[in-house]
Amino acid sequence: MKIAAVSFDLTGTLLCPFPSLGDLCVKAMQAQSIAEIPDAALFNERQAVARSRAQQNGHAPVSEERSKDYWRAMLWEIYAGACNNTQFKIAEKFIYDALARPEHWQIMPFVRETLEFLQFLKIPAVVISNGDSRWIKALEDKGLAPFFKKIFVSSQTGLAKPDVAVFDYVCRSLKIARNELLHIGDSIREDVIPATQCGANAFWVSRHPIDFEKLPENTPSFETLENVGMKIREIIAPGTFEISRSRNARRLLAQIDGLPAPDNNSPRLYRALDPQKEIAISPKFIAQSEERRENGDDTVTTPEKIIPELLKKRGFYKGSIQDAVGEIWENAVPATLARRCRPDDLKDNFQTLYVRCENAAVMQEFALQKSRILKRLKEHPACAKLKRLVPVC
Repeated sequence: MKIAAVSFDLTGTLLCPFPSLGDLCVKAMQAQSIAEIPDAALFNERQAVARSRAQQNGHAPVSEERSKDYWRAMLWEIYAGACNNTQFKIAEKFIYDALARPEHWQIMPFVRETLEFLQFLKIPAVVISNGDSRWIKALEDKGLAPFFKKIFVSSQTGLAKPDVAVFDYVCRSLKIARNELLHIGDSIREDVIPATQCGANAFWVSRHPIDFEKLPENTPSFETLENVGMKIREIIAPGTFEISRSRNARRLLAQIDGLPAPDNNSPRLYRALDPQKEIAISPKFIAQSEERRENGDDTVTTPEKIIPELLKKRGFYKGSIQDAVGEIWENAVPATLARRCRPDDLKDNFQTLYVRCENAAVMQEFALQKSRILKRLKEHPACAKLKRLVPVC
């Protein structure tokens, strides 16, 4: 499957009102000293139905002015007679104005990480939202706007979800085929169903416990955006990513794998029990072991004793350059890179460090920052000999 762009719903997927819309409804009533105020949870539960009914009654946020009408109609359904007409008008303006201020929005979990991961994958991201200029301002205030190639809000496009034409318009604007778009949203009705009907792919972020629509078959669902990035990577490049071990590491593991078991200290008997393991046992180790046995030394050499010696011979000991690099890696490398690359091998008498990267995009990003990273690594005394960083994948 080719993914040429990823689109995100905004409210409930990238950002959410803070406090919740239900809490804002309560605050609007408290500001008027209304005696009987329902619980905020009740107002929150009514949101999905309120949005649907507002659109069924001909209200959609397809312009700045009509966005106000849409919010008025939706809030009317949410309040459902909890206040009189005069009180409702004051409450409606209170809530509408509140969502124009940055303090009343918060970023949902794992949003930045997901957007940064898409940047590494070189996949453009866009926003598709039933919103107005307040939504764009919220993205800018929270520092998320630079992540997006385009922001499609209904007040500017003149199209509102769940109209399938929304997704067709986005694909034409991005000059991509419909099946090359992946849309991610928290509403089955407004995000998943119209996206799949258009021919696009969809992920459902199931943050709302109650959704009155049935999830289309074979549509992946996620509780948060935490694993969305890796799922996208699996789609565009099937197979679990594994960083290959260096030659020295493979040799070391082969020797460890070939060590006799503690209760079987005869290499000759060990080979007789498992002939396939003979290949993994170093001939030098076998000769030394048999010579030791012939001289009457029956001491069992366990992995617990020999592994530290093998590690020390290869420089893996406390205070070594390998140890130092591992210790300061997370501080020397930006967090977005540190999670997707790692030290792999040291060559040229410990002067060149090869860094295994998750993919070509990460390798390119590392190459751009390697001078600064090298400088940070060399601040550790054990890394003074280090001269070069070579990213590979």
